[in-house]
Amino acid sequence: MRDAGPRLLRLAAVAAALIALAGCANTAPAETETPAVPSPTVSASPTGTFDATAYQPDAAWECGYVSALETANFHASALLSKGTIDQADYDARQVAVQQAWSIFPRGASPVTPTIRAVESLADAGEMPASDTFRQAVRAITDACEANRAPVIVGSLAAQGG
Repeated sequence: MRDAGPRLLRLAAVAAALIALAGCANTAPAETETPAVPSPTVSASPTGTFDATAYQPDAAWECGYVSALETANFHASALLSKGTIDQADYDARQVAVQQAWSIFPRGASPVTPTIRAVESLADAGEMPASDTFRQAVRAITDACEANRAPVIVGSLAAQGG
């Protein structure tokens, strides 16, 4: 005669699993109907015109942008002097900063004319490290200070920042 113990144990395990599954099905929350959200209507053609001159960066925005460019230039110089980057890396960073000056967004603040002067230098191929470029940037920082929007240059952690 066979031992009924293992068979009885398997049967009990199957019964327990079926009861557990049945309990899960009964305790699930009832589904609630979610209200349909109307889709916005989309026009195939624009309903208005875009005025690119509607937003004019103010002096604070322009000086913040100058801060970012001057920080990038400062970092490149500091990394070169520490030997962290080589001359080729430095030159590439100078070109990137020069190009960023060339695409400076158009503003209409009292600072804007000084920015346009630097933009013209960048467009003419003048590099950000040149004396002429640095002198023109000093005119921007003076204009920013005069308009209560100082240019702030941040340092890297390795530079004590």
